[in-house]
Amino acid sequence: MLQKLYKLGVMVPESMFVRDPLDLSQSYAGKYILFLEFNDQSGAWRFEGVDSEDFQASRIRQYLFKTKGGNAVSEFPTIDVYNPDFLRVNGQVDLAHSKSGRKLIRILGAYGKLFAGIREQLQSNPAIAEALANKIGDRPRFALSLKLNGAYLGDAPQMQPKIQAMTESGFDPDYFTYKNQTFEGEGQTCSLSGKTAEKLWGYVSPYKFYAVKTEASAIPGGFDPKQAWRNFPVAPETAKILERGDKFLQEKLSFKLCGYPYFLIPEMVGAGEPDAFLDFVQDFRKFSLGQAGKDQVNAEIDLLDALKDQDNTANYNLFFYEKNNAEFKILASIDEVFPSRVRQIWRVKREVEAHSVFHGLPGKNKTLYDQKFDLAILKTFFPNNKKEGNFRHSFLGVLRAIFMGEPLDAAFVMRRVMDVIRRRFANNKTTLGPTIQAILLIKVLKGLELWRDLPNRYKKDDYVMENQYEDFFAEHADIFDAPVKNFVFLEGVLCQFLLNIQFQEKNATPFRSRLNGLRLDDKIVKQLLPEMIGKLEQYKKNYYRNLEHTIFHYFLRAKFNLSRDEYGLFFAMGMSLARDFKKEEQPPEGENQP
Repeated sequence: MLQKLYKLGVMVPESMFVRDPLDLSQSYAGKYILFLEFNDQSGAWRFEGVDSEDFQASRIRQYLFKTKGGNAVSEFPTIDVYNPDFLRVNGQVDLAHSKSGRKLIRILGAYGKLFAGIREQLQSNPAIAEALANKIGDRPRFALSLKLNGAYLGDAPQMQPKIQAMTESGFDPDYFTYKNQTFEGEGQTCSLSGKTAEKLWGYVSPYKFYAVKTEASAIPGGFDPKQAWRNFPVAPETAKILERGDKFLQEKLSFKLCGYPYFLIPEMVGAGEPDAFLDFVQDFRKFSLGQAGKDQVNAEIDLLDALKDQDNTANYNLFFYEKNNAEFKILASIDEVFPSRVRQIWRVKREVEAHSVFHGLPGKNKTLYDQKFDLAILKTFFPNNKKEGNFRHSFLGVLRAIFMGEPLDAAFVMRRVMDVIRRRFANNKTTLGPTIQAILLIKVLKGLELWRDLPNRYKKDDYVMENQYEDFFAEHADIFDAPVKNFVFLEGVLCQFLLNIQFQEKNATPFRSRLNGLRLDDKIVKQLLPEMIGKLEQYKKNYYRNLEHTIFHYFLRAKFNLSRDEYGLFFAMGMSLARDFKKEEQPPEGENQP
């Protein structure tokens, strides 16, 4: 990822981003800032009280406000108190033992003797805790800083040497310091630019992929953090380029898909105009591959549409990540997606969506809608929540397969699909939505040649369709490639007709209990047909003799060796699409059609 980030940074002009060597935060979600006021009298710090004011973005440099996630700390003793409870222990303000209090004390410790007196008082003076508790009041979130002899930190003489050192070096000292000592290499090759540099640093990375500065390094076997530059040497000039690439990435190419944050990093691989290419990718911010919200599908289509029209002089890399406090973890990388692949996905998407089965579906408030294929459909079958389970890894795996053209285990996908449909069926909820989405997903995967099915059990000319359902099965021959699938599907159609009649007669659907929660096997699907016909005869409403004849036609040719998930899915398909076949079966004259 860093190599791709470096290449991106090379294309970004320096004028696009003005570097702040102090790397201060540019905004803050809190409304207030509180100050612990200390005066220096005869070389000793004395606590004077707690002051407060509305947080003003124009004074960020005076506050020296800089947020860092988790246990990471700023170079300056101004912190974000996200929750006042982070300053409390057992309900009482306690700077010595609370999470935020210890963070502030830790920052002051980096200044050695300069603020030793303040640190000692924060840990032991109860008057400070009492004054701070009174000032906090009911404020939900605030910044906490110091005033020294009445001056903001950024104006205080005591802070000027630190500010000057960071300004002169132009970089975050975290790039080259370990335990307040500087460690650098020299005269070696930069690992990213490939150029020899007079100075090399070992801790340069916008994203912490490995724990360089911990005593127990995450690098196998460990290494001396003081010699980290030997493992990952980065020249100062390269660090500037990485920072430019990172800022461009954060501001222009950072998205979310179904709640998963990701970066879309473009990479030129051939001849082309970098400036024109940079202008093109800057517009990506208005797109997202499944961004939550009412424009999700349109945004995704716009992005796919934009990418498909490009030539193959560039590819696109998707990095899905998780950020937990200061830790940054790559969950999945989808590398080198070329526009030609996006065009193929787009073509299959359009071809599958054109089928009539996905049009005119009943929606909310008696409205009709067309089911489109967007990547958010994957979240239906691969969720990540406490109720349904964590299928994050599977979600990203299927997404990667779609973009990279990698085969998928059909049995696994079928199992996830049926878990969702069965859960809805068991809770007496309609299965139409997820069943239609399942058909759409399977047809797209088959169209992209990703469906790694069970061994081919049938020949397509084993049977001939010669009934009113021929057009439907022919249109979806990629799915209905065996008589047993047609048989189970039409059984599902007949079952839904029976349930409709039962609801009309009894305002209930007792036959649902015979479906075993859609956990079907050879024995059950064979038993259901005579039972359904018997019930229809019992109600004197067996209007479906042509359908029954067709079902027996496929029954005689079927080889019953599907999995439970396949039986369940094809049966659920039939139930969900039964409405499309009502017109094929007419009740006797004088009777009402269900």
